Amino acid sequence: MYLWCSSNFIFRYLEIGIESGLPVSINGRKLSPASLLSELNKVGGKHGIGRIDMVENRLVGMKSRGVYETPGGTILWAAARELESLTLDRETIQMKDLLALKYAELVYAGRWFDPLRYAMDAFMERITETTTGSVTLKLYKGLHRGKARIACTGRTSLLSRLEQSTTRQMLLGSFVSMDFLLGCGQCSRRAYDVFISSAGRK
Repeated sequence: MYLWCSSNFIFRYLEIGIESGLPVSINGRKLSPASLLSELNKVGGKHGIGRIDMVENRLVGMKSRGVYETPGGTILWAAARELESLTLDRETIQMKDLLALKYAELVYAGRWFDPLRYAMDAFMERITETTTGSVTLKLYKGLHRGKARIACTGRTSLLSRLEQSTTRQMLLGSFVSMDFLLGCGQCSRRAYDVFISSAGRK
């Protein structure tokens, strides 16, 4: 049934370079979008990555079974998600996920030139401006319990929000304990506000 995907007992590491949300390199080698996807299809296919067997809902209300092979797309999706965990905040990721479903519906229905599709493209381009860096993935033996066996072994970005978050936590110091006391009624709202304002001036 599968033409690309096989099973390999030897794992493989890949480093995917991403600039502003778009994949640009494999293991430091710059490639065009078409060449990059073609290369990942070959590599991912050898390790059984990207097999999908699903039941779909058609526009006319029918259900159908679909079997697909998407080695390159599965690898790129995993790499992008891992890098976004560094460069995007929680609320932005949640909104991106919500819009992705609507985007897929528009494209599936053939509404590529809808104004809404253009607007969502602009939103995606804006929020992924900082999604630049590299992700190292380990590919091994295709699927396990219905999920692709792709493990992230490293991610790096000069635009990471991780250091910003750590600095904020250090600045607030015992914020968590104060918040807990407030919730338990052991700390007045006024004392809480004074603590937060003093922490922000440090």
